Amino acid sequence: FVDLGVEKQFTENLFALLYLDYYLNPTGDNYSGYGVDASLTLMGINAGAAYKKEINEKIKWFVRAGILIAIAKASVTFLGYSTSESSSDFGIFGGGGIEYLLNEKLALVAGAAINLVFSDGTGTWFKLFAGINYKLK
Repeated sequence: FVDLGVEKQFTENLFALLYLDYYLNPTGDNYSGYGVDASLTLMGINAGAAYKKEINEKIKWFVRAGILIAIAKASVTFLGYSTSESSSDFGIFGGGGIEYLLNEKLALVAGAAINLVFSDGTGTWFKLFAGINYKLK
């Protein structure tokens, strides 16, 4: 998956956040050996807040939570017949982790998150993540 987003600081510890997470074939299923070309993609549009607290001058811990819109698209081709289906549903997310400051503008980030999507049934996915935060200002 790929996460890409922005944060806006409002107080010393409180941030608003908006990010997209994109999952290419999140189930890992592959049916090409059976003559079936199938794909599933999932994208989340997430808006929420993060609370960050310094442990020391280099390390901060954070928690975040908010709402999301999950957009799923599945397509299948078999024996020359193709079909696709897409849906979008609302949900919530939460998570936490740590930031390790490399310099004034650059930090390494690692954490875990869970997303709950409310549709006909509840969909849940859990992710471990690591990446980079870069301050524009």
